[in-house]
Amino acid sequence: MAELLPLYEAAGARLLIRPHVRHVVSDVPTVRRLLGQFESPALGIFLEPAAMLTAAMADDARDHLGRILWALAGHERTAAILMSGAERPAMGAGEPDHDDLLVPAPLTRGALDYHDLRQLLREHGRFERPMALVDEDLGAQLDMLREVGVLPSGSPVG
Repeated sequence: MAELLPLYEAAGARLLIRPHVRHVVSDVPTVRRLLGQFESPALGIFLEPAAMLTAAMADDARDHLGRILWALAGHERTAAILMSGAERPAMGAGEPDHDDLLVPAPLTRGALDYHDLRQLLREHGRFERPMALVDEDLGAQLDMLREVGVLPSGSPVG
Protein backbone atom coordinates (compact mmCIF):
# COMPACT_ATOMS: atom_id res chain seq x y z
CA MET A 1 0.00 0.00 0.00
CA ALA A 2 2.90 2.35 0.75
CA GLU A 3 4.02 2.01 -2.87
CA LEU A 4 0.52 2.29 -4.30
CA LEU A 5 -0.82 5.39 -2.55
CA PRO A 6 1.71 7.84 -4.05
CA LEU A 7 0.54 6.69 -7.50
CA TYR A 8 -3.06 7.46 -6.55
CA GLU A 9 -2.01 10.83 -5.14
CA ALA A 10 -0.11 11.71 -8.33
CA ALA A 11 -3.17 10.82 -10.40
CA GLY A 12 -5.52 12.81 -8.14
CA ALA A 13 -7.42 9.57 -7.43
CA ARG A 14 -8.57 7.78 -4.29
CA LEU A 15 -8.39 4.16 -3.24
CA LEU A 16 -11.50 3.34 -1.22
CA ILE A 17 -11.46 0.35 1.13
CA ARG A 18 -14.80 -1.29 1.96
CA PRO A 19 -14.59 -2.91 5.40
CA HIS A 20 -16.28 -6.31 5.54
CA VAL A 21 -16.58 -8.86 8.32
CA ARG A 22 -14.79 -11.51 6.19
CA HIS A 23 -11.94 -9.24 5.06
CA VAL A 24 -8.71 -8.13 6.73
CA VAL A 25 -10.25 -4.69 7.30
CA SER A 26 -13.34 -5.83 9.17
CA ASP A 27 -14.03 -3.59 12.16
CA VAL A 28 -13.71 -0.05 13.49
CA PRO A 29 -10.34 -0.51 15.25
CA THR A 30 -8.79 -1.98 12.09
CA VAL A 31 -10.17 0.84 9.94
CA ARG A 32 -8.78 3.44 12.33
CA ARG A 33 -5.42 1.67 12.48
CA LEU A 34 -5.22 1.52 8.66
CA LEU A 35 -6.09 5.18 8.25
CA GLY A 36 -3.54 6.11 10.93
CA GLN A 37 -0.83 4.02 9.33
CA PHE A 38 -1.38 5.54 5.88
CA GLU A 39 -2.19 9.22 6.27
CA SER A 40 -2.50 9.75 2.54
CA PRO A 41 -5.50 11.71 1.25
CA ALA A 42 -5.62 9.08 -1.52
CA LEU A 43 -6.83 6.44 0.94
CA GLY A 44 -10.46 6.51 2.00
CA ILE A 45 -13.29 4.34 3.25
CA PHE A 46 -16.43 3.24 1.43
CA LEU A 47 -18.50 2.42 4.50
CA GLU A 48 -21.24 -0.21 4.49
CA PRO A 49 -22.01 -0.68 8.20
CA ALA A 50 -24.15 -3.80 7.68
CA ALA A 51 -21.24 -5.51 5.89
CA MET A 52 -19.34 -5.39 9.17
CA LEU A 53 -21.89 -7.66 10.90
CA THR A 54 -22.20 -11.42 11.22
CA ALA A 55 -25.55 -13.19 11.54
CA ALA A 56 -24.80 -13.67 15.26
CA MET A 57 -24.67 -9.88 15.63
CA ALA A 58 -28.11 -9.32 14.02
CA ASP A 59 -30.04 -9.38 17.30
CA ASP A 60 -27.87 -6.56 18.64
CA ALA A 61 -27.51 -4.83 15.27
CA ARG A 62 -28.76 -1.47 16.55
CA ASP A 63 -25.91 -1.31 19.05
CA HIS A 64 -23.27 -2.55 16.62
CA LEU A 65 -24.41 -0.32 13.75
CA GLY A 66 -24.68 2.66 16.08
CA ARG A 67 -21.06 2.27 17.17
CA ILE A 68 -19.90 1.87 13.56
CA LEU A 69 -21.82 4.95 12.42
CA TRP A 70 -20.69 7.01 15.41
CA ALA A 71 -17.04 6.10 14.78
CA LEU A 72 -16.85 6.24 10.99
CA ALA A 73 -19.83 7.90 9.25
CA GLY A 74 -18.50 11.41 9.83
CA HIS A 75 -14.81 10.53 9.57
CA GLU A 76 -12.99 12.90 7.22
CA ARG A 77 -11.75 9.98 5.13
CA THR A 78 -15.08 8.24 4.76
CA ALA A 79 -15.93 9.00 1.14
CA ALA A 80 -19.44 7.53 0.98
CA ILE A 81 -21.83 5.28 2.86
CA LEU A 82 -23.76 2.33 1.45
CA MET A 83 -26.83 2.07 3.65
CA SER A 84 -28.02 -1.50 3.40
CA GLY A 85 -29.87 -4.07 5.37
CA ALA A 86 -28.61 -7.63 5.62
CA GLU A 87 -30.13 -11.06 5.24
CA ARG A 88 -29.05 -14.67 5.34
CA PRO A 89 -28.22 -16.14 1.91
CA ALA A 90 -30.85 -18.33 0.23
CA MET A 91 -30.64 -22.02 1.14
CA GLY A 92 -27.72 -23.55 -0.69
CA ALA A 93 -26.33 -20.18 -1.79
CA GLY A 94 -24.10 -19.72 1.24
CA GLU A 95 -20.76 -21.32 1.89
CA PRO A 96 -20.81 -24.16 4.46
CA ASP A 97 -17.70 -22.78 6.18
CA HIS A 98 -19.36 -19.38 6.59
CA ASP A 99 -22.82 -20.10 7.95
CA ASP A 100 -22.68 -16.87 9.96
CA LEU A 101 -22.59 -14.80 6.79
CA LEU A 102 -25.06 -12.07 5.89
CA VAL A 103 -25.53 -10.63 2.40
CA PRO A 104 -26.67 -7.11 1.43
CA ALA A 105 -30.38 -6.38 1.27
CA PRO A 106 -32.50 -3.25 1.02
CA LEU A 107 -32.87 -1.32 4.28
CA THR A 108 -36.51 -2.33 4.43
CA ARG A 109 -36.02 -6.10 4.69
CA GLY A 110 -33.72 -8.75 6.05
CA ALA A 111 -32.26 -9.96 9.34
CA LEU A 112 -31.90 -6.48 10.90
CA ASP A 113 -34.90 -5.34 12.90
CA TYR A 114 -36.73 -2.74 10.80
CA HIS A 115 -37.91 -0.68 13.79
CA ASP A 116 -34.47 -0.68 15.42
CA LEU A 117 -32.91 0.39 12.14
CA ARG A 118 -35.44 3.22 11.75
CA GLN A 119 -34.78 4.41 15.30
CA LEU A 120 -31.01 4.30 14.79
CA LEU A 121 -31.28 6.32 11.57
CA ARG A 122 -33.66 8.79 13.24
CA GLU A 123 -31.14 9.30 16.06
CA HIS A 124 -28.26 9.72 13.60
CA GLY A 125 -30.05 12.20 11.34
CA ARG A 126 -28.62 13.43 8.07
CA PHE A 127 -25.30 12.12 6.84
CA GLU A 128 -22.46 14.42 5.81
CA ARG A 129 -21.27 11.98 3.14
CA PRO A 130 -22.86 10.79 -0.10
CA MET A 131 -25.15 7.83 0.47
CA ALA A 132 -25.79 4.81 -1.76
CA LEU A 133 -28.57 2.24 -1.48
CA VAL A 134 -29.06 -1.35 -2.61
CA ASP A 135 -30.86 -1.21 -5.96
CA GLU A 136 -33.96 -3.15 -4.89
CA ASP A 137 -37.11 -1.64 -3.39
CA LEU A 138 -35.60 1.79 -3.91
CA GLY A 139 -38.89 3.63 -3.39
CA ALA A 140 -39.50 1.99 -0.01
CA GLN A 141 -35.93 2.72 1.12
CA LEU A 142 -36.18 6.38 0.08
CA ASP A 143 -39.54 6.67 1.88
CA MET A 144 -37.98 5.19 5.03
CA LEU A 145 -35.03 7.61 4.89
CA ARG A 146 -37.41 10.56 4.41
CA GLU A 147 -39.64 9.43 7.28
CA VAL A 148 -36.73 9.22 9.73
CA GLY A 149 -35.24 12.56 8.63
CA VAL A 150 -32.11 11.27 6.89
CA LEU A 151 -33.38 12.71 3.59
CA PRO A 152 -35.47 15.87 3.32
CA SER A 153 -39.12 15.12 2.70
CA GLY A 154 -40.01 15.39 -0.96
CA SER A 155 -36.37 14.96 -2.04
CA PRO A 156 -36.12 13.62 -5.57
CA VAL A 157 -34.64 10.28 -6.53
CA GLY A 158 -31.24 10.60 -8.14
